[in-house]
Amino acid sequence: MMEIVNFGQTPAHHVQFAHEVGVRDMRESPEATAESFDWVIIPGAPLAPTMSNEKRLLLAGIPNSDMAKLHDPKYRLFFWGIIRYRDIFRKTRYTRFAAFYSPDTKTIGTCSQGNDAN
Repeated sequence: MMEIVNFGQTPAHHVQFAHEVGVRDMRESPEATAESFDWVIIPGAPLAPTMSNEKRLLLAGIPNSDMAKLHDPKYRLFFWGIIRYRDIFRKTRYTRFAAFYSPDTKTIGTCSQGNDAN
């Protein structure tokens, strides 16, 4: 589960969310581009300041061979994507995010690259 929070001072309009989940070598930070995703509109009114919305991240579609790699400490389960919204001036804005789950330590961390949410 991922929580999307508006930390700005004005509402975010027409909020859309796109993400991917996959097993990768921990040295390869995933990079998100707006063209690489199918977008999902987050239903409801504009996302007001301090308001949040939860988004379920699905693991379906990851091959068993990739999941087996998680027994090797150099692999992590990554999730990355982009949140797209319009600000009060009708300008489209993007926030990229990238994080990983480390099975050996059972922790979630943020990627140092490809991540505006640090």
